[in-house]
Amino acid sequence: MRAPLIVVAACVVAVSACSSGSGSGESSPSASPPPAPVITSLSMKSAVHCASGDVPVKVSWETAGAQSTALSLDGAQVGADLAANGSDRITLPCKNGTHEVMLTATNASGETATETHRLKTVKQAPVNPPVIDAFTVTPGQCEGSTLAVSATYRTSNATTVSFEVDGQAPGAQAGLDTSGTANIPDVPCDGKSHQITLVADNAAGQSVQATQSVKGNAVPVIASFSVASSVHCDSTDTQVSVAWQSSGAKSAEVTLDGGVSAKDLPASGSTTVDVPCSDGTQKIGLVVTAGDGQQASVVHSIRTIPSGGGTKPVIDSFSVTAPGCQGDTVKVKATWQTTNAETVAFEVDGQNPGAQAGLPTSGKANVPDVPCDGKSHQITLVATSSSDKSVQQSQTVGPLYGAEQPAQSAG
Repeated sequence: MRAPLIVVAACVVAVSACSSGSGSGESSPSASPPPAPVITSLSMKSAVHCASGDVPVKVSWETAGAQSTALSLDGAQVGADLAANGSDRITLPCKNGTHEVMLTATNASGETATETHRLKTVKQAPVNPPVIDAFTVTPGQCEGSTLAVSATYRTSNATTVSFEVDGQAPGAQAGLDTSGTANIPDVPCDGKSHQITLVADNAAGQSVQATQSVKGNAVPVIASFSVASSVHCDSTDTQVSVAWQSSGAKSAEVTLDGGVSAKDLPASGSTTVDVPCSDGTQKIGLVVTAGDGQQASVVHSIRTIPSGGGTKPVIDSFSVTAPGCQGDTVKVKATWQTTNAETVAFEVDGQNPGAQAGLPTSGKANVPDVPCDGKSHQITLVATSSSDKSVQQSQTVGPLYGAEQPAQSAG
């Protein structure tokens, strides 16, 4: 009876051993470890400039095989659990120094990779802003459609200055002093207010502005007024031709001895005036008027000579041109053509200027001693025949200024 029991036990042991061997043969192989993290890029500025306070710096990175990243500044962590690829900002104090920025990339197994960059912070010296200490503008006279404007200004800490007219740069501003005077071009002369702005900049790009307003009213100017200084007549009245040119005016009228002879005339043009035929002198005047009512005027004297014997001289043409003044007086260039004249002479404002001997009856000559005094002057050509009959014609030149003013002419 005992023997079978022993056999059963042996079989149990054997089965147990077989079963154990079979189980070990069917177990799974172990999983592969994750790849090591790699930092493929880390970018930031190598230096930053600042004036005060704190300065932010952007840091960007890319990794491979990483699950998370972290940033450290000078050994202290400033960003944790950051994305494997991304960017962040760190804050640095604004003072001269060198800092170390380190990126740590970590994979799923806890393996890490690091990369460190250095960057400098440079504190700049404070820059004084530009200051406009003084700024004034002075309007002058209108010259055609533009107003002459002079600016006087003084600045501090500025490296360049410029002007604007109604917000637009007028041009011709190169080389302006940071303090001084300047002429502002292209200011419209239209009776409206216009803003003149001074802009001062420093080397750091800081800017300051100041603005003044000016208003230009068109001041009319008579450029020329041509009328014979004497005429020979045969009847009660005689017609005298007058011609003129002006700028800045809208209309004109011609007067005779203070009374209006012709009105509503154009700003530049010509007409005729009926002058009584008597042995005497009358005054023919021109008045031009601007749109705002401002006026300019000039008066010439004309002598009427009733006809007698002999042939009358005729002034066929007469023009004068005044070059730029170089001193207190200027020589005015005259060109003329006459018929039936034996002699010709010139007068300046009714006076003999001298130095006229041997003038041709038709030709060119310089009329001396015309004053450069900012006023207009009357140049008269007197032609005389062999029978002592004479005829005159006058031209106005000016106003005549110093050498810095543009030349004036009449023709």
